[in-house]
Amino acid sequence: MVLYTKTDLLAVYLSTQELGLFLTRLEVKHYHQTKDLYCVPTAVKMALDCVCKTHKVRGLNVFSISRIAKITSTTTIDGTPPRAVENMNKHLLKARPNLRFIYREGSRFTEIDRELNERHLPVIAYLNPVQKYHPERPYKLMHAVVLIEYDRDAHCVYFDDPEEETEVTAVQNLEVGKFTKRWEWEKKWVQVLLGEDQTYISGFLEQGETKR
Repeated sequence: MVLYTKTDLLAVYLSTQELGLFLTRLEVKHYHQTKDLYCVPTAVKMALDCVCKTHKVRGLNVFSISRIAKITSTTTIDGTPPRAVENMNKHLLKARPNLRFIYREGSRFTEIDRELNERHLPVIAYLNPVQKYHPERPYKLMHAVVLIEYDRDAHCVYFDDPEEETEVTAVQNLEVGKFTKRWEWEKKWVQVLLGEDQTYISGFLEQGETKR
């Protein structure tokens, strides 16, 4: 048996802080979107695989990105219609525990914080990649990423960007203030409902939607 001193444990902790490795970060396998405007189906693939592995979801076959794109009516011209991600739900009926995707708007960042830090579930967020509002084509500027951690102490949001080709460059982070600037002008995100939490979240959704 190996015994570790407090000094050893502190050294490990500090090294992980420097490397940006945190125990609260969700394990998401990175997938690269191979077609233009396929960020949503790719993000759904990453989130779905993460939830199934982390929470031991049973009863589902493997979904390819191309199949998810077809289910969500994604094209390389118009991308994914806002609420089309919920089309996935009729294909998740055999999941145990129960699993659903819910498209949401007009929320607060505290709700995303709760998903990541308390329910330990990934969140798909729609960001404005150019960091400015474009009145003529606002939806063309939105880009879906998978949120995998919010470090409350460092006030930093970590996410996996499907537009990046490799895992090394895919995981990025933004200070929460910079993140909200790119998210809050539309406040669009996708929530994962899992198991018995769906009864609780349904009421939470109704309460949250009234805050628009």
